[in-house]
Amino acid sequence: MHQELEGKIQQLVELLRKSSKCVALTGAGVSTESGIPDFRGPDGTWKKYDPELSTASSFVLKPHQFWFLAMQFAGPLMRAEPNLAHQAMAELEKLGHITCVITQNIDGLHQKGGSQNVIELHGTAWRAVCINCGKKFSWQYVMDQMVPMCSPVPRCMWCGYILKPDATLFFEEIPQQLYQQCLDELNPCDLLIVVGSTLLVEPSGSFPEMIKKQGGKTAIINLEETWFDENADIVINGKASEILTKILQEIKK
Repeated sequence: MHQELEGKIQQLVELLRKSSKCVALTGAGVSTESGIPDFRGPDGTWKKYDPELSTASSFVLKPHQFWFLAMQFAGPLMRAEPNLAHQAMAELEKLGHITCVITQNIDGLHQKGGSQNVIELHGTAWRAVCINCGKKFSWQYVMDQMVPMCSPVPRCMWCGYILKPDATLFFEEIPQQLYQQCLDELNPCDLLIVVGSTLLVEPSGSFPEMIKKQGGKTAIINLEETWFDENADIVINGKASEILTKILQEIKK
């Protein structure tokens, strides 16, 4: 491994060993190696589909089109398995070096990979919620409705209204309770490790700045540059699985 990269990994390992509370913030770049495309990359989802279709207003006005797009994502999501990045973070949590994972992802792979304390800031793709009565349903219920019955949209079995994924859409506010859970984890945090996120989506895009202002350290592991790189304590450009696996190996030495 390149000497400069080795040096940065060692620096991050030392920060992890000294940290009293480390939180990981993860984005789509953690899940791409599991076969789930990111949104803004060269082969990202928004190169194939109009992002307008995933807005809250589009869901209200064109639920049929919205659910058609959602079903295109269903296959990769249902087939995806945790990769080495998910597994390394779960192991680091088990060893006491990561206390919480805040994720922008809705795929559930952190939990599947073994992480226990996970905040799904943008919700989950594995549930749907009724826009009228608020009842929640499993993804299997959605599939049972849409595939055999050829229904263009899934509906609530209680009131008959349309269901939406239990995830935050574009231009839809993050539930205050979820945001407060993040703040509760971040306020005493002295090390934030950003993995696989461009930090372009709020409110999580501001979390590194928040940690710096309260005197904590920040590290970024991402394939591409982010707007916060020049302010971060450590920036490592590379695949999340390779970097995190190496960090875990060093921690165990």
